[in-house]
Amino acid sequence: MVKLDATHRSWRSRAASRKLFLFLPLLGALLLGLFLIFSSAVAGANCQFVLGFATLRDLIGHEVVGDCLENQRYAANGNSEQHTTGGLLVWRKADNLTSFTDGYRTWINGPNGLVQRLNTERFVWEADYAPGGGIAMPRSILQVEVGQNHACVLESDGLVTCWGEDAAGQ
Repeated sequence: MVKLDATHRSWRSRAASRKLFLFLPLLGALLLGLFLIFSSAVAGANCQFVLGFATLRDLIGHEVVGDCLENQRYAANGNSEQHTTGGLLVWRKADNLTSFTDGYRTWINGPNGLVQRLNTERFVWEADYAPGGGIAMPRSILQVEVGQNHACVLESDGLVTCWGEDAAGQ
């Protein structure tokens, strides 16, 4: 049997301390990751997508919209909103459309199905459309007429805007 002197024992304990020192940050990162996964699963378990938000999420896809962070709620302007891990779902009272934005792009379940645009652009059938595709000041719609493949609106400033299939010159 070999006897170890104090110097040899000290070297072994320093080597063990170094290994422990290198291992602790890895253990901390692992525990933090598990905590974040668990906490997001718990937060998501308390909310759900309903009605138009559920439909839009199915159309766009889970990988874009992500999981819910809260239940849908009403904003001061009358819109309904729901934050997700991918962005924000919105039902707009002004034009009765359901949309999702990731902060750069917007997907809208519009009159002709799912469409996508940049946040700086607007479609002609959106309530805040301005000529050239920009954003206009809010206007009031006085009348809406809908046909089989087209729709038209009469706005408070007298402007009539129509959209549709245009197969028969609507």
